[in-house]
Amino acid sequence: MTEAEIKDVIEEFRKAAVLAKKAGFDGLQLHGANGYLVDQFLRDGVNKRTDKYGGSYENRSRFCLEVIDALISVFGSGRISVRLSPTGRINDMYDSNPLELMKYLLGELSKRNLSFVEIKRFGATEKFFPPKEGRIGGEQ
Repeated sequence: MTEAEIKDVIEEFRKAAVLAKKAGFDGLQLHGANGYLVDQFLRDGVNKRTDKYGGSYENRSRFCLEVIDALISVFGSGRISVRLSPTGRINDMYDSNPLELMKYLLGELSKRNLSFVEIKRFGATEKFFPPKEGRIGGEQ
């Protein structure tokens, strides 16, 4: 996607929020996990962009945060949540340092006072369990 197309997609998220609110939804959860579009921007294993949406944690988080801000503009922060899966390996998707990515992203999300953040932690019995170097947490 070009940067102009990214802006169009963010606007589509905002329009979808408007329609959801009009339909009577109480709030929204952005699905930023399991290989969906937001997740693809977050992970350095697949995000090879060289513009302001790729490279650093800040840049790779930009799309997620801009979508969140668009949703907040419709519902307010207390009615928005996000789902993340920082250690899941969906197809060939991964991140080389999910802990540092999450430290940055969660810090930024905290500033937005969301209703909640759901983090999917993959377990040893799950099909897409990450290799040891991609795990967050002590016990495995």
